[in-house]
Amino acid sequence: MKTRDGVALTVIPIPGDGWRVSDPSIDEADGTAVLGFVERSGSGFAVLPLADPAGVRTFDDFSTAVESLASRRRAAR
Repeated sequence: MKTRDGVALTVIPIPGDGWRVSDPSIDEADGTAVLGFVERSGSGFAVLPLADPAGVRTFDDFSTAVESLASRRRAAR
């Protein structure tokens, strides 16, 4: 998946209405490749960023939820 800004992300479905989001520019064997998780939550999507596990946020749509993880990655670099 590519974000609106053209950032490539790998989005892999996981059991229980969830997805793992990672940075494909980092070897998947390296744990830092995983940016966080997105989970369907009621009528929205909850995001758990691994860089800030206390920073769970909920978004109305899937794309915005995934892109929030890319934004955090860019800010951390």
